[in-house]
Amino acid sequence: MEMESRSSVDPKMEEPQKHALGRDWDSFKNFFKTAGEPRDLIQSFNLGRDTAIHVAARSSDDSGLVRELLDMLPEDSCRWRALREGNAHRNTLLHQVVFCKQVNMVDAVVEYEMERKLKQDRDENLLELLNDLGETPVYRAAKYGRLSILKRMERYVDDMQKHFYRDSDFTSILHIAIIGQHFDVAVWLMTKKGIRK
Repeated sequence: MEMESRSSVDPKMEEPQKHALGRDWDSFKNFFKTAGEPRDLIQSFNLGRDTAIHVAARSSDDSGLVRELLDMLPEDSCRWRALREGNAHRNTLLHQVVFCKQVNMVDAVVEYEMERKLKQDRDENLLELLNDLGETPVYRAAKYGRLSILKRMERYVDDMQKHFYRDSDFTSILHIAIIGQHFDVAVWLMTKKGIRK
């Protein structure tokens, strides 16, 4: 029964999916204000179990939209969930932000949590959450050659060493950048303390 709910998507999500594909973000947002319910923003939006907020963060490049969607959620527990829970591959909101063109999306997400005081004492830093491959968002930014996003994420990291290895196979962040032929990322990483060359 649980497996069925995880693999299916509510048919009413077809409309906002079309808006997202057409990059009609005003209609996308308005759907959740009128036809949908605010809690729909943190339900499975597609077969990859991304939420609508994941999709907006990855595709819209509008940090204002992401903040508006987060503000639409009815309570802080929903906002906490939106920031921290992952999709089918456990990619969180910041794992998705890696693909944005605007580096300020990193600021929008991290600072939203700070402003709202959503982080609890037991919670890890948003940038330290692992996906199912054991990658932090910082590691993932290096993996996909997203140097500007990587540099912006570093501003919010206390200890870069926590991001140097992928848990699933211990591939280093430097090696993954080289494997992907992201040499600008590799050169930048070699300036960081603790990277084994």
